[in-house]
Amino acid sequence: ADDNARDPEGARDAARMATAYRALATLLDPATFPSPVRAPRIPEGALSLITPEGVPIERMEHG
Repeated sequence: ADDNARDPEGARDAARMATAYRALATLLDPATFPSPVRAPRIPEGALSLITPEGVPIERMEHG
């Protein structure tokens, strides 16, 4: 508080920064703006069972 009395401009800057950070935190809070897109849950290891063509490996012919 002593520093703020000697440096009122610095105190105003600090107050502006605090306000800006609070506003940013509000914008970034998922409760404020819930994401419209929810990524589907992919079971662990599921991606390794599919080829780039989209064919499940267990259905491929080995020959």
